[in-house]
Amino acid sequence: MICYRIFRELDHEKQTLYTFQVMAADNGRYRSQYQIVNVQIIVEDVNDNRPEFAHYSYSVHVSPYAHIGAEVAKIVASDKDRGDNGDVVYRVSNDHGKFRMNPNSGAITVAGSLSSDAGKTFYLEVVATDKGSPPLSSSCLMEIRLDGDGSKAVAAVLRFQNASYWTSVSENAAVGESVITVCRRKIGQKLHGICAP
Repeated sequence: MICYRIFRELDHEKQTLYTFQVMAADNGRYRSQYQIVNVQIIVEDVNDNRPEFAHYSYSVHVSPYAHIGAEVAKIVASDKDRGDNGDVVYRVSNDHGKFRMNPNSGAITVAGSLSSDAGKTFYLEVVATDKGSPPLSSSCLMEIRLDGDGSKAVAAVLRFQNASYWTSVSENAAVGESVITVCRRKIGQKLHGICAP
């Protein structure tokens, strides 16, 4: 019987398979007999690598009027392990109630109105965790800067309250009689009614 032992450190990420042949022969005096067998040793993966971000910190500029669901950024981490040990999920530890992160894709999207936060900067901690047992994780910093200041941003965005308006009027309506009120609004300000004859 032959016993093979490990004589150096194994690393699944560097080499996953070892193959060799073993030959056994007898000591026959006139006709030696032998047999050769193939041996394969598979190195199984263990969760020994943490997810890695390309950078420790990231920074983006975003319009304070980005609509809910708009993608702000996408951050991904790589993991040298395989299978569940290399599968990574994401989360944001402090989203301020303004942002949301897709746990599978790493996409950060707008989750709440940003119109009143023009000119502000938000700092989010993004955490990447693998599915190994036990799981390993790492984190990075995401800086989100909202463009403009409140007054400039409000002045630049003008919206009607409704997408369309409809009414009917009698053919004998008096001149000067109000027919319909069309409302406009500036983000962050009260509605202003405009009466059209």
